[in-house]
Amino acid sequence: GIQRDINCLSEDNKSTRKRAIEKISKELIKKKPPLNSGVLQECLESIIKPVLKIFSDPSEKCRELSIQFVLDASSCVQDMSAFLPYIIPTCVQRLGQQEIIETCEELRLLLLELLIALVEVCREKMAMYIDDLVKILQKTIADPFHHVKKVRC
Repeated sequence: GIQRDINCLSEDNKSTRKRAIEKISKELIKKKPPLNSGVLQECLESIIKPVLKIFSDPSEKCRELSIQFVLDASSCVQDMSAFLPYIIPTCVQRLGQQEIIETCEELRLLLLELLIALVEVCREKMAMYIDDLVKILQKTIADPFHHVKKVRC
Protein backbone atom coordinates (compact mmCIF):
# COMPACT_ATOMS: atom_id res chain seq x y z
CA GLY A 1 0.00 0.00 0.00
CA ILE A 2 1.49 3.21 1.28
CA GLN A 3 5.12 1.98 1.17
CA ARG A 4 4.75 1.35 -2.56
CA ASP A 5 3.47 4.91 -2.99
CA ILE A 6 6.42 6.25 -0.99
CA ASN A 7 8.77 4.33 -3.29
CA CYS A 8 6.96 5.75 -6.33
CA LEU A 9 7.78 9.30 -5.18
CA SER A 10 11.35 8.77 -6.40
CA GLU A 11 10.38 7.30 -9.79
CA ASP A 12 11.59 9.03 -12.96
CA ASN A 13 8.10 9.23 -14.44
CA LYS A 14 6.28 12.46 -13.53
CA SER A 15 2.84 10.84 -13.74
CA THR A 16 3.92 8.08 -11.36
CA ARG A 17 5.15 10.64 -8.81
CA LYS A 18 1.94 12.66 -9.19
CA ARG A 19 -0.27 9.59 -8.69
CA ALA A 20 1.81 8.54 -5.68
CA ILE A 21 1.43 11.86 -3.85
CA GLU A 22 -2.29 11.92 -4.71
CA LYS A 23 -2.74 8.40 -3.28
CA ILE A 24 -0.73 9.22 -0.14
CA SER A 25 -2.87 12.31 0.41
CA LYS A 26 -6.07 10.34 -0.16
CA GLU A 27 -5.02 7.58 2.25
CA LEU A 28 -3.65 9.78 5.02
CA ILE A 29 -5.34 13.18 4.86
CA LYS A 30 -8.59 12.85 2.93
CA LYS A 31 -9.62 9.47 4.31
CA LYS A 32 -13.22 9.13 5.54
CA PRO A 33 -13.49 8.63 8.44
CA PRO A 34 -10.25 10.52 9.14
CA LEU A 35 -7.22 8.74 10.54
CA ASN A 36 -6.53 9.14 14.24
CA SER A 37 -4.04 12.02 14.63
CA GLY A 38 -1.58 9.75 16.46
CA VAL A 39 -1.66 7.24 13.61
CA LEU A 40 -1.22 10.05 11.10
CA GLN A 41 1.73 11.36 13.15
CA GLU A 42 3.43 7.95 12.92
CA CYS A 43 2.77 7.69 9.19
CA LEU A 44 4.11 11.18 8.61
CA GLU A 45 7.34 10.27 10.38
CA SER A 46 8.08 7.72 7.68
CA ILE A 47 7.00 9.78 4.67
CA ILE A 48 7.86 13.42 5.46
CA LYS A 49 11.35 13.29 3.93
CA PRO A 50 10.30 11.70 0.60
CA VAL A 51 7.37 14.13 0.36
CA LEU A 52 9.61 17.13 1.07
CA LYS A 53 11.95 16.02 -1.73
CA ILE A 54 9.02 16.56 -4.10
CA PHE A 55 9.03 20.28 -3.11
CA SER A 56 11.95 20.45 -5.61
CA ASP A 57 10.36 18.26 -8.28
CA PRO A 58 10.69 19.41 -11.92
CA SER A 59 6.90 19.04 -12.21
CA GLU A 60 4.97 22.03 -10.91
CA LYS A 61 1.92 19.84 -10.22
CA CYS A 62 3.97 17.41 -8.11
CA ARG A 63 5.44 20.33 -6.15
CA GLU A 64 1.95 21.73 -5.60
CA LEU A 65 0.53 18.41 -4.39
CA SER A 66 3.42 17.81 -1.99
CA ILE A 67 3.22 21.32 -0.49
CA GLN A 68 -0.56 21.00 -0.16
CA PHE A 69 -0.14 17.60 1.52
CA VAL A 70 2.17 19.03 4.20
CA LEU A 71 -0.12 22.05 4.63
CA ASP A 72 -3.14 19.76 5.09
CA ALA A 73 -1.21 17.50 7.46
CA SER A 74 -0.25 20.49 9.61
CA SER A 75 -3.81 20.77 10.87
CA CYS A 76 -4.31 17.02 11.37
CA VAL A 77 -1.32 15.71 13.36
CA GLN A 78 -0.70 15.95 17.09
CA ASP A 79 2.77 17.49 16.97
CA MET A 80 3.79 19.12 13.71
CA SER A 81 6.84 20.62 15.43
CA ALA A 82 8.52 17.20 15.21
CA PHE A 83 8.82 17.82 11.47
CA LEU A 84 10.09 21.41 11.56
CA PRO A 85 13.78 20.38 11.25
CA TYR A 86 12.88 18.97 7.82
CA ILE A 87 10.19 21.38 6.63
CA ILE A 88 11.84 24.72 7.44
CA PRO A 89 15.16 24.05 5.63
CA THR A 90 13.17 22.84 2.61
CA CYS A 91 11.17 26.08 2.58
CA VAL A 92 14.36 28.12 2.97
CA GLN A 93 15.82 26.25 0.01
CA ARG A 94 12.77 27.17 -2.12
CA LEU A 95 12.23 30.77 -0.94
CA GLY A 96 15.18 32.01 1.11
CA GLN A 97 18.10 31.86 -1.32
CA GLN A 98 19.80 34.80 -3.02
CA GLU A 99 17.60 34.02 -6.02
CA ILE A 100 14.23 32.50 -5.16
CA ILE A 101 14.28 28.95 -6.48
CA GLU A 102 10.52 28.40 -6.67
CA THR A 103 9.53 29.78 -10.07
CA CYS A 104 5.76 29.41 -9.75
CA GLU A 105 4.01 32.36 -8.10
CA GLU A 106 1.14 30.24 -6.80
CA LEU A 107 3.56 27.78 -5.20
CA ARG A 108 5.51 30.58 -3.52
CA LEU A 109 2.17 31.68 -2.10
CA LEU A 110 1.36 28.12 -0.99
CA LEU A 111 4.77 27.80 0.70
CA LEU A 112 4.12 31.02 2.62
CA GLU A 113 0.69 29.71 3.62
CA LEU A 114 2.40 26.55 4.88
CA LEU A 115 4.82 28.63 6.97
CA ILE A 116 1.93 30.66 8.41
CA ALA A 117 0.09 27.44 9.31
CA LEU A 118 3.23 26.10 10.99
CA VAL A 119 3.61 29.29 13.04
CA GLU A 120 -0.03 28.94 14.12
CA VAL A 121 0.18 25.26 15.14
CA CYS A 122 3.76 25.15 16.46
CA ARG A 123 3.81 28.59 18.13
CA GLU A 124 6.82 28.92 20.46
CA LYS A 125 8.54 25.91 18.90
CA MET A 126 9.02 28.06 15.79
CA ALA A 127 11.25 30.46 17.76
CA MET A 128 14.42 28.57 16.88
CA TYR A 129 13.61 29.10 13.19
CA ILE A 130 13.10 32.85 13.42
CA ASP A 131 16.27 33.58 11.42
CA ASP A 132 15.07 31.28 8.64
CA LEU A 133 11.64 32.93 8.63
CA VAL A 134 13.21 36.40 8.48
CA LYS A 135 15.42 35.26 5.58
CA ILE A 136 12.34 34.05 3.69
CA LEU A 137 10.43 37.27 4.41
CA GLN A 138 13.40 39.36 3.25
CA LYS A 139 13.54 37.45 -0.03
CA THR A 140 9.79 37.44 -0.65
CA ILE A 141 9.38 41.14 0.15
CA ALA A 142 10.34 41.95 -3.43
CA ASP A 143 8.14 39.21 -4.89
CA PRO A 144 6.33 40.58 -7.95
CA PHE A 145 3.28 38.39 -7.25
CA HIS A 146 0.94 40.67 -5.28
CA HIS A 147 -0.73 37.78 -3.39
CA VAL A 148 2.69 36.77 -1.99
CA LYS A 149 3.24 40.35 -0.81
CA LYS A 150 -0.20 40.42 0.79
CA VAL A 151 0.20 37.10 2.65
CA ARG A 152 3.71 37.98 3.77
CA CYS A 153 2.37 41.04 5.58
